[in-house]
Amino acid sequence: MAKHVPERRVGSQSRPTGLIEVVPTTYEHCLYVAKHMRPGDKAECTASSGDTPLDALWEGANKSAKVFTGIHDGDPFAIFGVVSGTCGTGYVWLLGTPRISKVARSFHRASKRWLRELEKGYALVGNAVDERNTVHVRWLKALGFEVKRELDGWGTNGEKFLEMWKVTDV
Repeated sequence: MAKHVPERRVGSQSRPTGLIEVVPTTYEHCLYVAKHMRPGDKAECTASSGDTPLDALWEGANKSAKVFTGIHDGDPFAIFGVVSGTCGTGYVWLLGTPRISKVARSFHRASKRWLRELEKGYALVGNAVDERNTVHVRWLKALGFEVKRELDGWGTNGEKFLEMWKVTDV
């Protein structure tokens, strides 16, 4: 069983938030998140690769150099990681449940800290995001990612994706 590590606030007064824990990802986390996945994330899985939610999560977890699960009230609500690319690039990803909206403020604060962990060792991080997944697009913009290119017809059924990147502090 994974050890639950309380998420800590960034700043001079570091203390547990009591809301979100971040732990190493397990297959059981993937099963739970796949079963309860946000409709926008399900649609993005289908549009980007044709994968089922469980296949997308498990493949992402296995390809990732770093992968974590966000837990709230004992239940997984998000799985996120970074897949190593070439030339110092990292492909960050996240799939989650509707609970992300219920813990949005805490999740955003925690995201800033965990993005710094994911981007260590990469000069550039990014990925392609389904334009219809406005929750992910807004979240990535808030974390400092910029749309670099619109990918018309990139999805499996011609969906438009946005290529979003962030230069890191390597």
